[in-house]
Parts: sequence; C-alpha cells; structure tokens
Amino acid sequence: MSNFKTVEEMKNAIKEYAGYFTIEIPAEFAVHRDYCIDGLTEQSFCEGFRAYQAIVRLMQCDMYEQPEKFGLITYDKKGIAKPAYPFAYGNYCTGKTMAAFSQYIWLFLALGQAAEVQGGRLLVNGKVFADFCDGVKSIGKNDSKPKNIDQLIERLIDYGFVVSEYVKNRDFILESETPNLLSVIKATTLSPYARLSMTSDYPTFNWRMYQYGINDKLPFEATYIYQQMPDNIQKLSSRLISEMAQAGWKSFIFFPRDMESGRLTFSTKPPLTVEYYYGLSDGWFLIRAKTALVPKEFLDSLSEKFSKAWIASAKCTGCRKGECPDRFKGEYLGNSGVFCKGQKKIGISTNTHEDVPYIIASAKYAAGKTI
Repeated sequence: MSNFKTVEEMKNAIKEYAGYFTIEIPAEFAVHRDYCIDGLTEQSFCEGFRAYQAIVRLMQCDMYEQPEKFGLITYDKKGIAKPAYPFAYGNYCTGKTMAAFSQYIWLFLALGQAAEVQGGRLLVNGKVFADFCDGVKSIGKNDSKPKNIDQLIERLIDYGFVVSEYVKNRDFILESETPNLLSVIKATTLSPYARLSMTSDYPTFNWRMYQYGINDKLPFEATYIYQQMPDNIQKLSSRLISEMAQAGWKSFIFFPRDMESGRLTFSTKPPLTVEYYYGLSDGWFLIRAKTALVPKEFLDSLSEKFSKAWIASAKCTGCRKGECPDRFKGEYLGNSGVFCKGQKKIGISTNTHEDVPYIIASAKYAAGKTI
C-alpha cells in the first residue's frame, strides 16, 4: 500500500468512496427503542437517518470537487499542489485510511460520542472532543483521525449546521436546520457496533443494525458484508456459525476489516482458536492446534483437502534458529522427514458450506473435544 502522489489520485479515490453513500435505505425499517432518544420515533429516526446519508454524500462529493476548501491540499516548494497529508491507496477503505476517505463520518461519530443531545442540538463536551482530535481516544478500532478538524467544522455551515464559537477544549453547541438529524446522529453512536464497524457497516449506512438493541449481539447475517456475499459464501458463513454453536462455540469475536472482508474468531482456551477470514469469493480458515501430529484414523475421517492440510502443517518449517525442542527427525504416517510437535496453524480455504463438517471436526480435535 502506497501514499497518493497526486491530487488527482486522491480525488478519484474520494469520489469512488462516495459510492458507498448511495446505498438505498428503505423509507421504513425496524428501529429498536434504544435508539428512540430525544423524542425520536421509529418514523422520525428513519427520516433522519436518510437525511444523514444524503448530507454525508453531498459532503463527500464536495470534497472531490473542491478539496482545498476542506484542507486536503497543500503546495510544495515549487508551488505544485499535493495531498495535504498521507493517504494510502490500494485497499484504501481500511484501517487508518478511513479517516481520510470518510472524514465527516469520523467527525460525526466523534461529535456524537462527545456530546449530549437535547432538543435536537448536540451539547459537545470540548475536552472529550479534543481527546478524539488529538488521538487520545480512537473511533472504535480506527485510531487515525483527520488533520483538518478546523476546516471540517468550518464547512459545516454550508450544509445547514450552526456551530457556536468553536475553540479547542471548550464546550460548544451544534445545531442543524434538518429536523431530527443531530438526534439521529447521536443515537447511531450509542451502539458499540457502530464504532467497531467504522470500516464497514457504519459508513455504508447499514440500516439493519438498528433493529437490534444497544446491548444485543448483531447477527452476522445483518451486516453489510453479508448482504454483498454471493449465495455460496452466505451459506458457508451461516452454516459455520450455526454448527460451531452446536459444537460448543456459541459466540465469536467480529473483526470487520473493510467493506469486503474481515474475520470471525471462535475461541476456546487461547491460543486454541478457529479464525474465519471471510470475503466475497471464498473463506480462509486458520485452526490453531496444540499439535498437527494426529492419528491416521482422524485424518481418514476428513476430506482429502483437509487431510492434506493437516499433514502439511506437521512438517517442520524452520521457524526457529538453532535447536528447537519441537523439531524432530523421524517417521510420521509412514513418511520419513523433519516434523514439528509444537503448536501449529492449519490453514485451508473453501467456498462451499459442504466443508463445514470438516472444519468442525478439525476444530473439535484441535480443542481436545470429543468428535
């Protein structure tokens, strides 16, 4: 991943990212009562949520048209325009680059978390907001921040907002001429998942997430990425979650990476875990086991693909220099070689739900469960 070298590269990426703010939101959708704050009803939340998306989309398009107004352009010693601060491109919708491409998403999340809402106005705690701006606090998993906070706030007046005098570290008030907008923005920040999904569901305005309460676990089937998956990957994901639960792994940790990929971690006693790296074309699994040296009877119960993955993981890869207590020369399954008896990661990819029973069997064996 590299930094943008020209303003045109930066602008094209900003424009492309604006496409995520065009995803259709239904006129009506289910809203949990936890989000009906400051007098909001289900209907007014829906209306305010659609207005939120429309304003962010307009802001994003304006950043493309006039990046200098938003503090995105500077000039070198020769007077040549360049991006004001590093933007990464490649898979640019992830991690630390999110603050660059969805700066107002970042800003509204920070404002919402730093404020109380009262009568449709945000009463912003200046010290808490400054902590976000200085990087003392992070927006969920995303620890980056825009460097042009002052310009972003200054430009809010172009979109129907009224900002009382903004001075860093001092409390201020944010108002909007759009009914219910700021109440909805505050409400959306109440969900821990909104902050966790800074790289996925929140910037895509995934309305499905608000039918679940603040303390409810969001089903994977309700995430944005799941809606984009082809049918076979949806079946793989749903069957995996269901059958892992039946096998004893009733919960998982969700790590969204971007709009097209992420990881689910099913954990027993660390480091024994099953990690499912999902995407739009296939799934990659890492099963962490105490050892990959397993009996032939177990390997015979697996498909050929899974059996080969276990056998390959048993080989010594020279991961340590010098003497390694887990390394040994000998025979395993009738083959001579150098093997490893230590903790191993068994990696395998699949795009079909028919492989789930073998994933479950491998996970059970790795965790010492009865097959």
